[in-house]
Amino acid sequence: RTGAVVAISRAIAREAADSGFDARKVHHIPHGIDMAEYAPVSAAEKEARRAALGLPRDKMLVVYTGRLIQGKGLETLFAALRSLADLPNLHLVLVGSGALQVISIEEKLRAEASSEGLAGRVTFTGRVDNVAAYLQASDIFAFPTLDEALGMSAVEAQACGLPAVASNTGGVPDVIEDGVTGILVPPGDPGPLALGLRRLLTEGEMRLRFAEAARRRAQERFAIETMVSRYADLFRALTVTGDAA
Repeated sequence: RTGAVVAISRAIAREAADSGFDARKVHHIPHGIDMAEYAPVSAAEKEARRAALGLPRDKMLVVYTGRLIQGKGLETLFAALRSLADLPNLHLVLVGSGALQVISIEEKLRAEASSEGLAGRVTFTGRVDNVAAYLQASDIFAFPTLDEALGMSAVEAQACGLPAVASNTGGVPDVIEDGVTGILVPPGDPGPLALGLRRLLTEGEMRLRFAEAARRRAQERFAIETMVSRYADLFRALTVTGDAA
């Protein structure tokens, strides 16, 4: 008897319709973010953030933000990193924690990060409150998730102008446009993930093109003002039609 169903991604909208909801009542309204907080910074500001955060200043930083738990594809990311040993300037930054999570793999990842081939190439930040600063200090965003309703981490990274290599699953394609703002790869397969990272690490022109497009796309689709406006329009429509009752 609901008047409307809000889906945060096209994948969720399809799922709602397939579950029996009237497709005319399913409204696609993605979450929004503060585009002023999550924004690109100048090269000088990037250097300052790296210094303040204690991150390597002479490396290409690939960043992941989110929980360190099963299902996020982090084992796949580590396998991809191992295969990129010929790129010594690559450094991975994991922003987040698995603490208090039943399906945490943080300890496993920390142990693996100290093994041969990965030692010295991975930084764990733990839980932080200044995610935007870490994104602004980085060069590339990696999102190897096995499934995702939308992927707010990806939205935040794109708003900061980071080109991405991400899994082609769930709502991720709503955020990252393959060949335009990033590279989408099959989830759970380290080969294509490594290839995508290699391309972004070695092709500076592509990184710049994707970065500029990522910010534009995020501004157009995920600004919090846009989300609020869409909800307001939906509430008005329901009030006028009486469906809200």
